Amino acid sequence: MPSSSRSTHEEVTPDWAAISRSRADLYAWFSSLFAIELSDDAVAAYRQGQAEPLLAAFAAMGLEAEAQRLSQALQGWAALPHLRVELAADFARLFLYDARTAAAPYASAYLDSQFFGEPHRQMQAFLRSGGLQVHADFKEPADHLAVFLAFMEDNIRKAEHAAPEERPQAAHIQADFLKEALLSWLPQFEARCQSLKGETVSDFYPAAAALLLAFIQADAETLTTDSLE
Repeated sequence: MPSSSRSTHEEVTPDWAAISRSRADLYAWFSSLFAIELSDDAVAAYRQGQAEPLLAAFAAMGLEAEAQRLSQALQGWAALPHLRVELAADFARLFLYDARTAAAPYASAYLDSQFFGEPHRQMQAFLRSGGLQVHADFKEPADHLAVFLAFMEDNIRKAEHAAPEERPQAAHIQADFLKEALLSWLPQFEARCQSLKGETVSDFYPAAAALLLAFIQADAETLTTDSLE
């Protein structure tokens, strides 16, 4: 997982596979979180405290403030009488409304003047290069945030068993994708989520967006520095 401390190449590479699995799991979690509203089972799991190990892992990366904010949002669920419905309404308010009034989870909304623009075409090319495609049940453009995160998860898993001499190149590829494909617009998306915080019942999704941005920035930094020394 990303770390705020510097490490030598020799220290990092023996744990490459384990670190890759952990990172891929985090990208998968974020992808599912922004892809669709929480199910009854997911809500129940969060209420039972199953997010605590996850939040502890983020805190261990140096993202204590962001993890604590999400933890507080989860604790606030106890005050919501119709939790499942209210969370679904928050998801819709933030991510499904008109892009002019919501936090549209599409790269094209921030980098192009139209949906299905150049970011959409670029993401389609990324998917083809990896032998992937958007699942038929996911009725969203290829430049949806969840697709970017799922692509990153797949990229990490494919490089999990890379030979030591191949790992620096794999890290470079992952860092470049984060910086060029995600961080070129994710800060704007996150800022939009924060601007709409007062219009949601729970702080859950704005807090998750803040944690996502902090995690992506930390991961890109780690890939660029610690993993390549």
